[in-house]
Amino acid sequence: MTLQGTARVEDYIVAQRMHGLFRWRWTLVVALLLAVALWAFTRDLPAVVTGLVVYVLLSGLMYLWPWRARKNFREYKALSEPQTIHVSEEGLSITQPSAEGRLPWDHIVKWRRGKRVILIYPARNLFYMLPAHFFADQDQMDRFATLLQQHVGKAR
Repeated sequence: MTLQGTARVEDYIVAQRMHGLFRWRWTLVVALLLAVALWAFTRDLPAVVTGLVVYVLLSGLMYLWPWRARKNFREYKALSEPQTIHVSEEGLSITQPSAEGRLPWDHIVKWRRGKRVILIYPARNLFYMLPAHFFADQDQMDRFATLLQQHVGKAR
């Protein structure tokens, strides 16, 4: 099986959300927002002010997170290069204009699948993304997911 394509910034944003790189930070943010809300209530500030503070903090985070992912995508030039991925019994061979690499099945720690992207992890916090448009059709994406399940185990 051979996959080909060029990743887009939208793919990377979806992959970052799926990866949950900032999951522990979101917990911290929620705790901070609760602390701010409690502080505002104990200061007898109007509910509107408290709501406005929480809204501004959440809006800022929702804006900054995709912005940061876009910035990372622009800085890491290899992400936007065309890729060819050959899938074999040994694993994956990835070819780009600036790099070539092999990823044996037993080097894959885990994988995740979403509707728009498959993430393959050679380490807990490092992933390769395979956007859905790299696959010829949904059937090819399903066959690839089956291969991953056979060689790596269930998606996590």
